[in-house]
Amino acid sequence: IVTIEMDNVFENDQPVVPGNNLGLLHIDSLTLGVFEEQVLAVNEWSEPTPLPFSPDAVLGIVCVEGRMFTVLDIGGLLGTAISARRPFIVALRGEEQFALAVDSWETPLKVSSSDTETIEESSSRLICRIVKLGDQQIPLLETSELFSEVIQGRERRRRRF
Repeated sequence: IVTIEMDNVFENDQPVVPGNNLGLLHIDSLTLGVFEEQVLAVNEWSEPTPLPFSPDAVLGIVCVEGRMFTVLDIGGLLGTAISARRPFIVALRGEEQFALAVDSWETPLKVSSSDTETIEESSSRLICRIVKLGDQQIPLLETSELFSEVIQGRERRRRRF
């Protein structure tokens, strides 16, 4: 297993300022941006253990750095074909402990806040902003919306007392 740690990133012996480094996720023909501080690790694929009765975009759970992550096929959430296997898993920071199945991960690029624009009308809550890199427009993945997008009206079971 190859793990790329994202915690200690330095540039010219100085810590990189959070929020201005954008990594690129590639899923089929789709390219998405995610800010580096939202990424915990990038690992080679390991087969997730399926979860019964889970939504189609949930591929299962996998262990990353001793913690269990729910692996999502982000392509399925955004309307492309769901794939049972992709070459890499990108573990995200956050309480939900989500990881994304991706075809590739590009090293973070330095961007400024002036490169970011809000999208007026978006077909998904997962994409609300874009980053302009030259003549390319990269949709930004709103990782804070992953949980609500995966659940999509499914109610969580609650314990009855």
